[in-house]
Amino acid sequence: MANKYEYPHMVEWKNELLKVFQAITTPGTYAAWEELATTPPAGLHVDGVGDIAMPLAEERVRELIANARQAPYGRRSETLVDLSVRNTWEIDGTRLQFLDPAWKGYLHTLAKRVAILLGVDGPIQLDLYKLLIYEEGAMFKPHTDTERTPGMFGTLVICLPSAHTGGEVVVKHNGQSKTLRTSDATQSFACWYSDVAHEVLPVKSGYRCVLTYNLVTQPDQPRPAASVVESQKDPLRKMLGSWLEDLAANSSPYIPSCLYHTLDYSYTEAAISLKALKAEDYARVQTLRDLADELPFQVYLALIERMEQGETSISNPGKRPRFDCDEPEDEDAGYHFIEEVLEEDHLVKSLHTLDGKIVARDYGLKIDNFIEDEPFDGIDGIENQFEPYQGNWGPSAVHLYQWSALVILPHQSLPKYLAACTDRGPYDDPPKIPVTFFDWAKEWIDTLPEAERVEKYRTWYLWVLFWRLLLTKSQICCSGVSSLYPLKDSINHSPQSVCC
Repeated sequence: MANKYEYPHMVEWKNELLKVFQAITTPGTYAAWEELATTPPAGLHVDGVGDIAMPLAEERVRELIANARQAPYGRRSETLVDLSVRNTWEIDGTRLQFLDPAWKGYLHTLAKRVAILLGVDGPIQLDLYKLLIYEEGAMFKPHTDTERTPGMFGTLVICLPSAHTGGEVVVKHNGQSKTLRTSDATQSFACWYSDVAHEVLPVKSGYRCVLTYNLVTQPDQPRPAASVVESQKDPLRKMLGSWLEDLAANSSPYIPSCLYHTLDYSYTEAAISLKALKAEDYARVQTLRDLADELPFQVYLALIERMEQGETSISNPGKRPRFDCDEPEDEDAGYHFIEEVLEEDHLVKSLHTLDGKIVARDYGLKIDNFIEDEPFDGIDGIENQFEPYQGNWGPSAVHLYQWSALVILPHQSLPKYLAACTDRGPYDDPPKIPVTFFDWAKEWIDTLPEAERVEKYRTWYLWVLFWRLLLTKSQICCSGVSSLYPLKDSINHSPQSVCC
């Protein structure tokens, strides 16, 4: 049987994967959560209580509870109150007023963001439903939302600034699961489709206060559903899942340990993040981010570079110089066409998390790991250096080609990949891992479940350090290394060669 990762079958496999990527033109997921960058506008007024200031003070929350009722739930045709199923206080939306005019624009902006996250094509309407208050021990068992108004297709929850722990929303659809942690931010929002089962876990401390809205489509629009949005991901989910299984089984020496895919647009180091991506770039990276909740891989963004050095003619009539063409032409001026490439190199100039944080810089890029055959094809070069005739040597030039890409890194490839991300720096400096790598690694490991987090600190972290030592036979210099070592009492070894 032919190995799909061996040439020429690898070409066919990559071409098929490329088609799957190109078919993704809109983002969308069955449920999403995001932090709100700013506190919701002031001016929330509750009949019977008065104006509500942000953030919510405990005394004010107790006043709200005193003026609320126990929230019921629906079972078939019945409406019941059962604290073992739902233990929540509610205030009906008819008692809520938003006196600050800024609320209208705030909700309009939020509605557009929700439409993007859920993959809804067209404007959506937010209908205020209730204010819900979860005190310590409050929860809501798994359920799906019923249609509360014509055209309703989902629910939006705005978590107001009120300190609490617990109260996570666990959403499940078609065998997939996500945990939306509203306590991870001062204020945030979560949204999901009506055909998604969800559960509010018990609040451990404080008060979880949320405004709930019905998501409604325009009358002439078909009603969106999670099943439709998620089905668009199936081909990519299947191909990546098969690749990850083959990689874990080590079924072929030709399996790429990671994958690169060029983006449609170029971005700068200061402005590359998920939120900064445009059009299809955003759709594809957001889709990968969603799939990363199901499959064992991480998604990154990268600025990539190709360097070509070779012999050149003085100029190429087909290329316009990148400066004023009225200047007198000399052999050093203009763009010099390379007639024969004598040396080439590929670099990842910077590797970024989806929020834009730099993890690593200036390390080798293996071109075979690209899904495309020629990732730099069609990109205009920038002349970096030109050497005129020197004795018996003809003129030569160095051209740089720069672009942006997404990176798919399987969990099992992460340590070895990141260990090889050597910051080149000046030639007389020892190779080193950037401090930002350790900052990122600590944040990432801290998001894992406790058992997996301890295991990563025991093995993965030290593995990265000593793999770097093995690669470079030199010390690793990082002033921030101690911040990544909080579980040292549970680890049997210590990194003796680390220079802090």
